Amino acid sequence: APPASQPAAGSRPPSGQGHGRVLWRGGLAKGGVPVCELVALTSSSPMEPSDWPAVLDVALRADRAHALSGFDPSAHAVVTLALPPAADRSDRARFVEFLNSLAARHRAGVCEAGLGARRVVLVPPSASVAARLAAAWEPAECLFAMVQPAAE
Repeated sequence: APPASQPAAGSRPPSGQGHGRVLWRGGLAKGGVPVCELVALTSSSPMEPSDWPAVLDVALRADRAHALSGFDPSAHAVVTLALPPAADRSDRARFVEFLNSLAARHRAGVCEAGLGARRVVLVPPSASVAARLAAAWEPAECLFAMVQPAAE
């Protein structure tokens, strides 16, 4: 079992919005193929990440500008995802490749499976994305997860 400060895969500890604590730990996959393990470090909402699956599987891609245009800070949460501190080189390499692939194509990854009536839209970081989402771009290698109702 993981230490008390690091929740089990797909779980969320009972406290707050981050502040150095891991809010969720789970996997990232692309079309069912594992990419790496991730942790949620911060959230704009105390309700997220809530009941996230053990793996966020990117099944669809969307135009990044289109995905960001629908962002409403009063209705959507932003969760910062990053590699865990103990990530190995191969996880880091696959994560960076995933980030670079989305960024180069101006795309966002869309996860819906296991999230109930929500979807998670994964957006690679940039100064403009961080400003649009009012999110801190930290650590440098992270993904912003916009949590929104699935019907949008």
